[in-house]
Amino acid sequence: MIRLYFVTIFLCPVAWSYIIRSGFCKENVRGMTQFDKDRYLGAWYEYANTFEIYEIGGKCVRATYTDEGDVIGVFNEQVNTITGNYGNVKGSARFANPDDPNERGELIVGFGGFGRKKRSPSPQVPFVPFYWQPRRPVLNSPQFLTRSFIPYNIASPSEDTNPSARFLLPSNDPNYSVIKSDYDSYSVVYTCIPLPGRIKKESLWLLTREQYPDQATVDKAIEIMKVYDLPYKNIPLTDQEDCDLLPAVGDGEPANTIESLGK
Repeated sequence: MIRLYFVTIFLCPVAWSYIIRSGFCKENVRGMTQFDKDRYLGAWYEYANTFEIYEIGGKCVRATYTDEGDVIGVFNEQVNTITGNYGNVKGSARFANPDDPNERGELIVGFGGFGRKKRSPSPQVPFVPFYWQPRRPVLNSPQFLTRSFIPYNIASPSEDTNPSARFLLPSNDPNYSVIKSDYDSYSVVYTCIPLPGRIKKESLWLLTREQYPDQATVDKAIEIMKVYDLPYKNIPLTDQEDCDLLPAVGDGEPANTIESLGK
């Protein structure tokens, strides 16, 4: 059973991931300027994200970012409901353009390369594997119709150790763009990849400092998503209930296991 799960996790992303929408990636949707790395460090809980097929079985997702000199340490943790175990994965992030005068929050996150300049896919928060095959919209997938979707109340506007890396060439394009964050309560993270035929592949995350944020925090983040025309209506909630197996922040020991592959 575990072997079948392992194969499924690795093969399904090739066929099904992200949100596919018509149109081009918008040039004005970029990481926030004057991004303060030091204020961004620490633990973030995944409140919601666009569905990825390889996320099946994961809950209690948390990412912790630490200062590691030239790079940012990335430590992603979760509890896997299929194996019943806790899992984590250790990686790193670097700024896509360290010389950017606007100091944008645009980073390249990698797992497996551990600080190398080549980008490798990330199997956890933020989920940034780079494959080119489209998937069906979440709402057309009957097996996921019972999954909660993000609630929002918005006032009407005033009108190369990783085998998967072989699918990509090294790139300095960001795969983790912080569109907006107040550093203390929420962060909106987004990725867009242009595809042939005037379509685009998008991923979107809402990260929160609190494991159970209040509705006002969620609404602020959703308002940002709406302003930038991000696919917030297709962003399922991440289960953060019954997380007893999740260690306290800073107590987890890095161990890349099968539980760190899902989400």
